[in-house]
Amino acid sequence: MSLRRTAVTGIASLLGSRVLRRLAEGRPAESLVAIDVAEPPSALGVRHRRLDFTEPASDQRLLELLREEDVETVVHAAFFTNRFSVPAINRWMFVRCL
Repeated sequence: MSLRRTAVTGIASLLGSRVLRRLAEGRPAESLVAIDVAEPPSALGVRHRRLDFTEPASDQRLLELLREEDVETVVHAAFFTNRFSVPAINRWMFVRCL
């Protein structure tokens, strides 16, 4: 039986980094995968998959990564910080990933 993973997006953010650290405290490192352009701290020992949500077709690439990693649960903490971004984009990406 394969281990179903939990993925955390946006690990470079304050929220995403704290969620990842808290999950890593109570779970085996192999049960977690960090998805972001930034790498997680090596001390956590979790898998990292690089993905830039601002790139075209990143939603499809995310779905591929979730399937490849056998992810069961997603904690979506990725967000855009520039003033020209549209808040609805983040909601759309979250819904599409489910």
